[in-house]
Amino acid sequence: MPLPIKLTRGRRALPNAIPTRTVMGIAGELVQGITIMADYTREDPDSKIDETEMAEVIAHVKQQAFADAATDIAEDIGIPVAALQELNSKINATYIDGVKVDNPLGFTGSEVTYRVFSTFAPSLHVNSLKEIAASLGLEVLSIEVQPYAIARAIKGARSKEFSAVIIDVGGGTTDVAVVDQGGIVGTKMFAFGGRVFSRRIQKDLDLELHDAEQMKIEYADGKLTKDKEIQIRKALKKDINIWAEGVELSLEELDDLDKYPTQFYLCGGGSALPEVRQVLLEHPWLQVLPFRKYPKTSMLFPNQLVDIEDQTGRIIDPSDVTPLALARMILELV
Repeated sequence: MPLPIKLTRGRRALPNAIPTRTVMGIAGELVQGITIMADYTREDPDSKIDETEMAEVIAHVKQQAFADAATDIAEDIGIPVAALQELNSKINATYIDGVKVDNPLGFTGSEVTYRVFSTFAPSLHVNSLKEIAASLGLEVLSIEVQPYAIARAIKGARSKEFSAVIIDVGGGTTDVAVVDQGGIVGTKMFAFGGRVFSRRIQKDLDLELHDAEQMKIEYADGKLTKDKEIQIRKALKKDINIWAEGVELSLEELDDLDKYPTQFYLCGGGSALPEVRQVLLEHPWLQVLPFRKYPKTSMLFPNQLVDIEDQTGRIIDPSDVTPLALARMILELV
């Protein structure tokens, strides 16, 4: 069902309609995002940068760096290189003569550095998504890595002053994106999401899985009796530190930073559990990773996304952030 939202860019709006096209999100441990830096000196520094020049930069990055990148990723996730597919490659940060610009189009300059973010996934996963879209009669415009879409959608996230770790706790996976000075450094995902907590509740309280899932939701909403709250809290305690260690390992693998951002943003349905935020506040970050200071943790809400206008007033939950961010990606394709 399409979300009741309007996507805007200036005065331009996309009206609500039954969709015939789709932007699909992809997540999972085998989905990898990497950043490749491209530096070059322009032959004519007085000419304005245009889309053709930017496309040539991406083509050059693919030609020069993709073979090694694909080999490294394939070895890391344990599949043949031939089974790996590039999803897309995009310039997500630009520096012209040492100055960061949000959009290089129309700028002049001599020394240019592009931060190109490329994403790869197993062909099997990508083809499965395309088959699902085809069965629904939908044309696939793009397949986007979910934490990348969220990082692009946050208001002010492209400015040089913005650095953050974005953690999307879904049902089957937790997706992590790191943004440093307005550019996406990389994304990581690990197979530990809300369903692990549901199964723990199922086991410890001897429930059916759907009842355990409902109880988890009611616990997050503060609707359980005190006795039930204590039982749920005791059950979640058994796994929550393992989840935090998964976040730590994901950050450790993104080793292109001297120091990590000290702002964590949480979203996704699994982030509603109070233990998720609490364990991030209590984890010994300063002892395990190079943080300048102890990171703050905040929830990420739909009203913190750019280009999104909710005409219903009902889309207010952190669990809505991911689909909204994916919907917003259409504006980067048109």
